[in-house]
Amino acid sequence: MLKTSVYPGASPPRDAPSPTANDDPFREGVEIAFKHSLLVIFVFVYYVLMKTIAEMRGPQCGSSSLLPLPKLIPAKEESVVTPDRRDGEKFMGEIEQSYTKLTDFFGALAKHRKRGQHLLAEIERAKRCFTLQLRDVTVVEDAYQKFGAGIDEVCTEVEEMLKTSVYPGASPPRDAPSPTANDDPFREGVEIAFK
Repeated sequence: MLKTSVYPGASPPRDAPSPTANDDPFREGVEIAFKHSLLVIFVFVYYVLMKTIAEMRGPQCGSSSLLPLPKLIPAKEESVVTPDRRDGEKFMGEIEQSYTKLTDFFGALAKHRKRGQHLLAEIERAKRCFTLQLRDVTVVEDAYQKFGAGIDEVCTEVEEMLKTSVYPGASPPRDAPSPTANDDPFREGVEIAFK
């Protein structure tokens, strides 16, 4: 160190030029790590959404309803760098296609949610309407039950009169003699009649 006058960890001289972005030794590694992080997030979101779609479609669709994921991850463990412009454009096209599918899915989900809310409001209105109708039907049912009980009571009385041949309150026969003054119970006076 004394011969070369180079001291590791020492601050640079005052007249040294300021470092630029190109002088950063970690710039390329940070960019690759950032791209890799974005790729991992995209794959995770893609699979979560495809799994949600498959569950909404039902078990009869199975795993075949999942859309094929573009081959974004290389087979070997190496940095995600497109070898040439054509592969990069293909990669971007697959991402845009997946983004379009996700956008369409979110749009359809929003429409389905709106229709579901409208249907729920209609169901609530129908529930209130049928509740009022049920109350009216209950009142009518109670009236018919009372009417039926009265008919049963009258039927029982008629059957009893037919058995005993006693008809209370029956009108006299047509050939019965007309009442005379002697038949008046109040002829002597009301007080005497009650005595």
